[in-house]
Amino acid sequence: MHPENHLTHNWLIKKFVNDKVRSHLKNLSGTVIDLGCGTRPYETDIINHADKYIGIDWNNTLHGLNADVIADLNKPLPFGDGITDCIVTFEVIEHLAEPGLMLLEAYRILRSGGILLLSAPFQWWVHEAPWDYQRFTRYGLEYQFRKTGFEIVSIEETSGFWSMWILKLNYQLIRLIRG
Repeated sequence: MHPENHLTHNWLIKKFVNDKVRSHLKNLSGTVIDLGCGTRPYETDIINHADKYIGIDWNNTLHGLNADVIADLNKPLPFGDGITDCIVTFEVIEHLAEPGLMLLEAYRILRSGGILLLSAPFQWWVHEAPWDYQRFTRYGLEYQFRKTGFEIVSIEETSGFWSMWILKLNYQLIRLIRG
């Protein structure tokens, strides 16, 4: 995974997300579209398993525009039906005012039998304001997936109580240190 993911005060959650993503990369193949690609931290790892990587992001990104295609994930995507084998979207759904529309569009552009690999925070502070709208429980995610036509294969937690407690303590300590 991208080295910057290990150097911030978020290192613990970044490690958990990176480990979880890494464990599922073997399932990716063909063309992979990264919805909300940001700085493209997973591109190299994805290309080790897939033939093609396409990064999608919007003009308002706070990470510098590194997208191959510029599109607002709250609106229909500029692609035809069934054009990709896999879609990844990591820590993006909470930033969408219309997450159901993004999932409908993902379902539409996936080929039959395609894979969507998504990660979403549950207990997390407000970040990238003002574009931080919601958090999902595993049941909320399952509902959103089923509502948009997806068949759920698995929903896995990234971390547990103690790691989240340590992470939140770390944030408070950083706030105190920084004043």
